[in-house]
Amino acid sequence: MASTGGSEPSASSDDRGDQSASAQRRGAREAAVDGVRSITPMAVGIIPFSLVYGVAVSQTPIDTWLGLSASGFIAAGASQIALLEFIRDGAAWFVGVGAALIINARMLLYSAAVAPAFREFPPAWRYGLAYGMTDQAVAASLAYFDREADPFKRRIFMGSAATALLIVWFTGTIVGNIFGSRIPDSWQLGFAVPLTFLGIVVPTLTTRPMIVSAVVAAIVTVAAAPIPYGANLLVGALAGIAAGMWAQSQARSDGAS
Repeated sequence: MASTGGSEPSASSDDRGDQSASAQRRGAREAAVDGVRSITPMAVGIIPFSLVYGVAVSQTPIDTWLGLSASGFIAAGASQIALLEFIRDGAAWFVGVGAALIINARMLLYSAAVAPAFREFPPAWRYGLAYGMTDQAVAASLAYFDREADPFKRRIFMGSAATALLIVWFTGTIVGNIFGSRIPDSWQLGFAVPLTFLGIVVPTLTTRPMIVSAVVAAIVTVAAAPIPYGANLLVGALAGIAAGMWAQSQARSDGAS
């Protein structure tokens, strides 16, 4: 009897462990499915942009694999498209790289927004999810974080959302590049790159500081056109950032008063 009684707690403990593992697997599946489901509409929306980027790579003098690898190393559509446009226009390398870095500076804001959640993630997850941090993945994840407090489900959700989006982006750029070489020059697709960039940027102009930043950047860029090496674009971007920061501080002051 003593030996039988001693085995019951062990069996009960094993059962609880199995139930806990099963619940965790179920939670992981649910979070992963939620992540893919939440990002799908936004992933569909980037397909045209990824195709245009792939086509543009095929119609520039840079090496095909170099252009396509940017989708892996940079993984940021707006800066990739802008950088490609600078290269095609013959701008100095520091102008293109500087503009791409400025465009991607918004990632600092995203990092600050997700930092409270990231503190509860293991280091490997933090580094991996930082790579997959895109506009869409962050937006979907922040909405999910508001309704889900479990760190495990949070990182599974963001990981699945980011992975799904990046797969769509990578696939679109490859498909666009494959078929881009077959598109005749008479189609004048040179306009597609700047128009695509506008298509990415314009929907983000939802607040006064953003609008002020865009307007100032456009005016300064045009006014500084005589500057050589295409540096007027970099000057315009810096002016736009400064104007946006000023407008943001004014909005905060008005709100405080």
